[in-house]
Amino acid sequence: MTTTPDWYDTRTPDRVFDETIDERGEVRPVWEAMTRIVSGLGAAELLRRRDRCDQLLAAHGATHLPHRELLDSTAGAPGASGWHLDPLPFVIGADDWAQLERLVTERALMLAALAADLSGPRNTVHSGVLPAAALYAEPSFLPTAPAGEAGPIVWYGVDVVRTADGRWRVLRDGTDAVRGVGESLMHRSILMR
Repeated sequence: MTTTPDWYDTRTPDRVFDETIDERGEVRPVWEAMTRIVSGLGAAELLRRRDRCDQLLAAHGATHLPHRELLDSTAGAPGASGWHLDPLPFVIGADDWAQLERLVTERALMLAALAADLSGPRNTVHSGVLPAAALYAEPSFLPTAPAGEAGPIVWYGVDVVRTADGRWRVLRDGTDAVRGVGESLMHRSILMR
């Protein structure tokens, strides 16, 4: 095992899972190649690349919540609506990938089945699993589609996080205009430079 690299900030909060360093202070096996590469770059170069990513994002006008000034008094505060890009890729091992693949596939299939049910027989509503008031209060629900013709879910995105104990949890599912597509294209463009 490789010990914690000099450039690595070991101040991970207690309730956060450290993806790179294990509880013994050793680099997790899946991160060993990346830590060698980054150690070869050095901390100053890594910071320079992070700053360059931020500059390129700003030059492209990339921002999260550009309308934030209308919603939040923190507009104008440094980083309040900024979009930051870590120049290091997120390394994920085969076991974790397989677990996420199962999780995401299961959720996508469930959402597709739910969409088909809600545009057709609405068994989830009739059985009380989904309260009718909750369904009809949702502004994006359009009950005017012909019964059973919801169509397939074209886009599916999921935001996941790893809890302090190392387990994956879903934060949000998205089936309409998944924002990650545009973000990933922007990230690819920036990282290629």
